[in-house]
Amino acid sequence: EQRLFLLEKLTSAAPKRVPGSGYEYSNAGFSLAGAMLERVAGRPWEQLITEKLFLPLGLTSAGFGVPATPRHIDQPWGHTGSGTTRTPMAPGTSADNPPGIGPAGTVHCNLVDMARYVTFHLAGERGQLELLTQESFNKLHTAVANNSGYGLGWIVGERPWANGKTLSHTGSNLQWFTNVWIAPNRDWACVVVTNFGGTGAFEATDAVVGASSRMLMSGASMPLAG
Repeated sequence: EQRLFLLEKLTSAAPKRVPGSGYEYSNAGFSLAGAMLERVAGRPWEQLITEKLFLPLGLTSAGFGVPATPRHIDQPWGHTGSGTTRTPMAPGTSADNPPGIGPAGTVHCNLVDMARYVTFHLAGERGQLELLTQESFNKLHTAVANNSGYGLGWIVGERPWANGKTLSHTGSNLQWFTNVWIAPNRDWACVVVTNFGGTGAFEATDAVVGASSRMLMSGASMPLAG
């Protein structure tokens, strides 16, 4: 119902740009895509993504909303703030994005399952296909024209240390932050997460990505760490 309400409000106004003429980062766009899937399949997006992605890839920890249980400390809590200030956010409706924009970012999982998901994209880029065809992976991993290097959910670029193509993205609900990089030509990927979404989260996670890429270039062994 939230997604249909969002669809109604967004489509009542003209788009900011002529379609295909420029780039506009939009959580709403992914939410509307989820609403389209719900209409075609006749089932909630949460059920579809569980059946079509989580279960086949073995992402057993994947769920929706914050990972912790209200009134319990059974998982890390997200934090807000800036500088050295950190304020924990108790699990609840204010601790995550609203379900209406779920397709754009309400999924949680542990670090191992996040690595499995990223490895799925790395394997697809290298022609090791699972769940999707090569055509589908190519569409996801190719920048759309006139959009400053953005594909369907991935920033597509090139780096010398990667021997060419990279896929990357960051994401945050303002209380958590994730930074992902993939270098297909080096058969390498890096996932860095923090349960703090304020100022400095990007810099901290990006510093870890940078250190890992330098280790890759130097040929040093890279430990798997959470």
